Amino acid sequence: YDIVLDSLYHQMHDCEDDVSRAKTNSSIIDVFSEVLKNDESYAHSFDTIRGLKVTLSPDSAIKIYSWSSYENKFDYLYYCIIQQNKENFPFKIIENSGIKLSKFIENKQFSSSNWPSCVYYSILPFEHKNQQAYLLLGAVFNEMSNSKVIEVLTFNDRGEPSFGAPYLQFDQEIKHRKIYTYHNSTSMYLNYSDEYELLQIDHLIPMFPHLAGNENFYVSDATYDGLVLKRGMWNFTEDVDIVSKDLPSVGEVIKDSISLKIMN
Repeated sequence: YDIVLDSLYHQMHDCEDDVSRAKTNSSIIDVFSEVLKNDESYAHSFDTIRGLKVTLSPDSAIKIYSWSSYENKFDYLYYCIIQQNKENFPFKIIENSGIKLSKFIENKQFSSSNWPSCVYYSILPFEHKNQQAYLLLGAVFNEMSNSKVIEVLTFNDRGEPSFGAPYLQFDQEIKHRKIYTYHNSTSMYLNYSDEYELLQIDHLIPMFPHLAGNENFYVSDATYDGLVLKRGMWNFTEDVDIVSKDLPSVGEVIKDSISLKIMN
């Protein structure tokens, strides 16, 4: 199945029109629907499939497959599949809902039917009031600017996912998610630091003073903010004292974007 899926992803990339691209993407979903019915699929890495980002939680409880396509050669479409390592909890296929990452959805919670789409590259398990939850980090790449998102994934008793539990504390405001947008000529570091025991966040500023407020032109200023887990809530801390980045390997640095870039 790896060979079939890899071929389909590249076929989707080569499609010359939106109709053919959508049809090929539907074939990808159909193949996954069969593959993931196999109990052994959870242990399979799928790491030879270019264009697919597979993210496993450190506790091995959930696995997220995500990828991108596009329409009109400019607008990205995102898809994901959430697979739980539990009996009687089937995988969930989540298709692009058309909801874009923006400041307007930072205080909203979504079900799988109206998922604010992105490609996920990190999962961090934690507990909130004895309920298992997962901090998700995702990325979206556009023509002028890129965005990264921090949000919390939870499941109900039926195993249905919910995106954006209100477990993020920014000063006096509780948020369902936090979205950072920055110019595509630069990069933004957003990842968990084991060394500092916090979520390490590049602090963003406008490229020039007159661009303040237009986040499409924001860049990192080489300082860092952070989110620290305290009693089940992720609390924002500004200007954390970090001497050197807890840098991942070169491969990990680019993995958050390769699923998107490979399709272009």
